[in-house]
Amino acid sequence: PHHRRHLVVTTPPPFPTARPKPATPACAAQRATPPPPSPRHHHPTTSPHHPPPLFPMARPK
Repeated sequence: PHHRRHLVVTTPPPFPTARPKPATPACAAQRATPPPPSPRHHHPTTSPHHPPPLFPMARPK
């Protein structure tokens, strides 16, 4: 059991290190996606106004 724990402890470090890079762009895209759907159901007029600003911002990436 001790040997298995060592592998688990060594696996976390490498994962978080390579995750921060891809997680940054993915986090921003996921965070911008939830906002539009929320107002979309509450404000049908904000739906067309939200997609435009979110699309161009994520496209330049």
